[in-house]
Amino acid sequence: MKKLIVLMLTLASVNILSSNVTNLIADYEINKMITGQDNQKHQDPNCRDYETGACIKVACSKMSSFECDSRDELRDVTLACRGNYDGSCVQFVTSKLSSFEYDKFEEMQPIINSCKNVWRTSCLQVSTSLLRTFEYREKEDLLSIVNSCKNNYDGECIRYVCSKLGRFECDDKEEVISINRQCAGQD
Repeated sequence: MKKLIVLMLTLASVNILSSNVTNLIADYEINKMITGQDNQKHQDPNCRDYETGACIKVACSKMSSFECDSRDELRDVTLACRGNYDGSCVQFVTSKLSSFEYDKFEEMQPIINSCKNVWRTSCLQVSTSLLRTFEYREKEDLLSIVNSCKNNYDGECIRYVCSKLGRFECDDKEEVISINRQCAGQD
């Protein structure tokens, strides 16, 4: 019986937290609209020129030299980089990993794919600053954070929500990922 009560209380607290996050995100969006921050051009990727080739240059510079030295290899990297605004996300992710985790195209490709539709690195910087390093030391953990940052054009929503929730509601990888996804409208 105690286990059932604990389970019910846990589910209730998760629903309250989720509802609280939803309300805080709505507050953030309303404040942004009222203050005029909603009209800033730099937040909209459709108003921004892509840095053509930046993803390719960064990816090739990070891999072994023989991974980007033929036409076929360059084509593979180029096709993988479609949907990346620039090379900043790839640069950020590789800076957090050991070079042995991305020195071949097969290892780099999941990083490049995760970075599609990630706007610069603001969301990534805020997200990782809220966590302890061991929570994103593994490549899969870091890529799950990157994926949660898709369509988050800056880190301000998560920064706002976490400032209202408090440090203990935003210090776990799953909490941060959930807030990121909610801020981007993914949940």
